[in-house]
Parts: sequence; structure tokens; C-alpha cells
Amino acid sequence: MPLTTSDRGEPRVVDVTSPTIAVGGAVRDVLIGASAGTAVTFAVLLVTGILAEETELFGEFTAAADALLRASMGVILLTGLVLAIAWPAFLVAERTALLGALEKRAVTHPDEVPTSALRAKLAVPPGVVLARVGMVVFWIGVGLAALFLITTLLMESGEIGLFMTGGAVVVAALGWVVGLIGGRAADRQRERFESLRGGWRRDAARADAVARRRRAALPAGRLPRLLRRRGRHTARLATIGVWVVIAGFVLFYAAVFLRQPCRGCDPRYWAEPGERLIDVLATIGGGALLVFAAGALAGWLVSVGGRFLAERTLGRWIRTTSPQRVDEVELRVILALPSAGRLTATALAFAGIAALILATGMSWSEQAVESWPLSAAGAGMLLVGALVGIPAAQAQARLRNDLREHTSSGDLRDPLVAADDGDGS
Repeated sequence: MPLTTSDRGEPRVVDVTSPTIAVGGAVRDVLIGASAGTAVTFAVLLVTGILAEETELFGEFTAAADALLRASMGVILLTGLVLAIAWPAFLVAERTALLGALEKRAVTHPDEVPTSALRAKLAVPPGVVLARVGMVVFWIGVGLAALFLITTLLMESGEIGLFMTGGAVVVAALGWVVGLIGGRAADRQRERFESLRGGWRRDAARADAVARRRRAALPAGRLPRLLRRRGRHTARLATIGVWVVIAGFVLFYAAVFLRQPCRGCDPRYWAEPGERLIDVLATIGGGALLVFAAGALAGWLVSVGGRFLAERTLGRWIRTTSPQRVDEVELRVILALPSAGRLTATALAFAGIAALILATGMSWSEQAVESWPLSAAGAGMLLVGALVGIPAAQAQARLRNDLREHTSSGDLRDPLVAADDGDGS
């Protein structure tokens, strides 16, 4: 529905996008995928390590598998440390860049009001976030310094203990400096921040009023059937998947334990009913794990394919139908879901970090293996994920704005978004 003469120049809610915001969204998707990939890789390696330690499940490859798993644990710890630094650094950088981007957008497009989800990201100035991160680092450093100093005095560890204590003091000092920088930055940002929030408080209510007026004038309609599927069974399927994994592992490990209780134990052989029980447990347990793995991969492919098809259907519906009023709950679900491109970026980061962890573990293990192809593949997937995420974030914002314009839906606040999102609501 084109804007009427009375609506022209009135504020409207939009998914604000810019190169800076798109890059921030892509980096966030990569970090989410990398964090999830690290956690899942750790869990898989831990379970595999237990089996390798307690049984001869891997046969002649047991020693190599054990060396790989031990080396990979060090890589996971290092990866976790990098992510622990990357996440707060990203949050501060994202909010700083977002504040500048929204200030420029407010000048060039004064009729646009960012969505409540975007405004919620600036509920706290970036400098405050930086100051909090600095204080957390400071107290961690203080705690480590005290621990190392006490250990040095009690165990007389000498130069090594004093060196570690000094390192912890440096960490605490660094955190203190970061906190001071964040506090001073917050003081400078508050005026800019409050200026934006003041405009949002004023314009958000007007934008909602314009959207309600336009929506009331639209004829009632319905979204295509494909877009009305709300994924009601997703949570149920996820719960079933978790229980399948637990049951599969328990049954499989029970079969392994009955055959060989420990690595140094001789294999045990049972009467026919016992042997049959071991075969059944191993078959059902292993099959359940394989079914879950296949189901998880199929679910991801279906999810990405379904999102891609839904986006194509939504775009065609917007182009070929006249503006109409549709169910707000259905709209809220559509506006909240990530795009197929962003799901792909997250999955690439997930697979990429897992490949890098395994490749680095292979090169660090006692039986070092040539692993540069796997390292290159992992790094490539991370890079491609970031590159895919940038246009995907921009395309998602454009599609959401087209949908808002077509249905006059306004903001449609997510109930999970904090009330203090910058508009006073």
C-alpha cells in the first residue's frame, strides 16, 4: 500500500541496514556457529576419548586416537580462550559501530525508526559494556594472582610461581585500564545515546499509530500456506533427538562394557543369550546414534531448504498480491526467523571450527599427521561463512522491510525483547 499524502514524512519502523550492520550480523553468525561447533566437538571428543581409554574399540588405531584426542583437548581450551576474548570484544565493537551507523541513518533518513530488537542492542552504551568487561578481567586477574601467590608460598615453587603471579597481576592491570577506558567512553557516548533514544521515544509511537491506521484500511488476507507453518513440532523433535542420543550412547556403552570392562581387561565371552544381548545392544545403540546424526543433518538441510523456499514464496507473494492485513502472530514468527543465508553461514562456521580443531590436534599429537588440507578446508569454511553472512543479513533486512510495508505491520515487538529498548515502552 503506497503511502498516502497524509502519511508521507511520517516515521515508520524499519529493519535498518548498512554495510556496518551487515558485517556485524555476519560476524555474530560466525561466532555463534564457532561457539556451538567448539562445544559439540568437545562433547564428541570427550565421549570418544572415554571409549578409547576404557576399551579397544578402535583396535590398532587406539594409540593414535588417544594421542589425537589428548592433543585436541588443548586445542579446544585455546579455542575457548579465543572465543572468550572474541565475544566481549565483538559486543563492544558491534555496539560502537551500531551507534555511529544509527546516528548517520538518523540524519539521512529521519523518517525511519529502528525495530525494537535493534534498539534493544543499544539499551546499554558500548562504553558501559567495555567497562564491565574490564572489571570482570580485573577481578579474574586479582583472583588468579592471589591463587598463584598462595601456591608459590606453600609449595615453594620459586621463579615459576612468581612469574605466573606477575602475569596475573598484568592481566588485572590490563582489566583495570580497559575498565577506565570504557567508563570514559561511556561518559562521551551517553549524550549521543540519549539523543537517539529521545527521538525513538517520540517517533516510535507515531510510527505505530501510522501503521495501525494503514493496517485498519487494508482488506483482510492470509499468508501462503507454506508461510503459515509455525514449526510447532520443532521443540518436540529436538527433545526426541536428545533422548535418542542419550539412549543410544547408554546402550552402546553397555554393549562395550559387557564385552570388555576396561582397556587392560581380557574380552569376555558369554553364553548364547548374553552374546545375543550384546549384539542387540550394540546394534540398537549404534543405530540410534547413526539415526540421530543422519536426522540432524537432514533436519538442517530441510530447515535451510525450507527457509529458502519460504523466502522465495514470501517475495513472490509480496510482488503479486495487493497489500493486505494478515495475522500478527504469523508475521511475528516470520520476522523472527533467521534467513537461509544466515543459517548457512552459521553452519559453515560450525563445521569450519570443528575441522580446524581436529586438524590442529592432528598436527600437535605425538603421532603428528599432515593436516594442512583439513586446516585449509576449515579456514575456508569460516571465511565463506562470513562472506555469505554479509549479503544474507542485507537481503533479510530488505525482505522484512518489504513485508512490513506490504502488511503495514509496524514493529510487532518480540515479547522476549527487553522493555527498555529505547522507546520508553
